[in-house]
Amino acid sequence: MGITAIIIGGFLFLSVSLGTALALMFSRLLKIQNSGIFLICGGFLVSLLFIDILPSSFKEYEHVGLMLGLIWGYIIFLIIHQLLENSSPKQNNSVHLLALAMFIHTIPISITIGTVIHDSILTSAFITATILHHIPEGFALTLVMVAKGKKIFKLYLYFFVCSIIFIGFMMLGQFNLFSIRLNTILMGISIGLIASTSIKEFIINRTDDLPIKQSITYTTIGIGVSLLFQLLL
Repeated sequence: MGITAIIIGGFLFLSVSLGTALALMFSRLLKIQNSGIFLICGGFLVSLLFIDILPSSFKEYEHVGLMLGLIWGYIIFLIIHQLLENSSPKQNNSVHLLALAMFIHTIPISITIGTVIHDSILTSAFITATILHHIPEGFALTLVMVAKGKKIFKLYLYFFVCSIIFIGFMMLGQFNLFSIRLNTILMGISIGLIASTSIKEFIINRTDDLPIKQSITYTTIGIGVSLLFQLLL
């Protein structure tokens, strides 16, 4: 179990790192201003939520628990947003919020894999889905870091820590220490945080920086890139 979990954690790190490489290539090819990158990221994440994350979550998890988690996710977003406004530079808010959302998002996934780790068929399916699922997440978080002018090596440190925690929760999952309801609520919270950050921080807060047509264009590009990811993955 321990070796298997470490291998899966390694694949997780590689998948988000691949997303980072693709995002760096994408941003250098387009060479657009920061507000445009934020709008692309916002469109990308909103599309990812509605096309992939939400449908798969409502298929795998209890609906009431997910809705409760979504509400809590939005409340947590408001609280953390206010705390960050008072304690850190405003331009760092979106990075912190998205990183937190994606961190929480890995917990129920890792626990689920841990519970089926002894079933080779289910484990293979979950591992494949998890690896592919985290490529666009690495892509989105890297775009935010590029727009903020942050050093990318910090992102790899974050990915490494997430992979270690992913391994830990995966190993805990085999002992059935977490109830299905708690797992569902955690997933809902992560979705609520991602949705709130994407819409408020990346789209609404950036539309005043650019003409409306340009804002729509960049957001549409983000949606198109997300659709391309879904087709290819």
